[in-house]
Amino acid sequence: MDANTTKRYALSFARVCIDMEATSSFPDNIVLELDDGTTTNIGVEYPWRPASCTLCKVFDHSNKTCPKAARREWMPKPMVLAQRKPDDVEGWITVKRKGINQDQAQEHNCMEVPPFR
Repeated sequence: MDANTTKRYALSFARVCIDMEATSSFPDNIVLELDDGTTTNIGVEYPWRPASCTLCKVFDHSNKTCPKAARREWMPKPMVLAQRKPDDVEGWITVKRKGINQDQAQEHNCMEVPPFR
């Protein structure tokens, strides 16, 4: 406890230092033993809570900025088009429409031409 709390001087609130592990949760209340031997339950409010790391078990940093945590970096996928092989001998690739079966694809690719005179 700080000096003002110990002397009971200007007590609008008590300032208490809580010793705890970084992996434990912050208590919402504390059981306090009074001078006459009785106990009372006191609610605890925190003006701020320090960042804690469950990997290192310290209050210095959070899990997001932990130097021990495995880093995930975005890696671009290799180009798929460069790996495609030609379908025929001349090197042409047959383009297939997604969602259209072969009969419908033939209908879309063919036009009727009037006879030549």
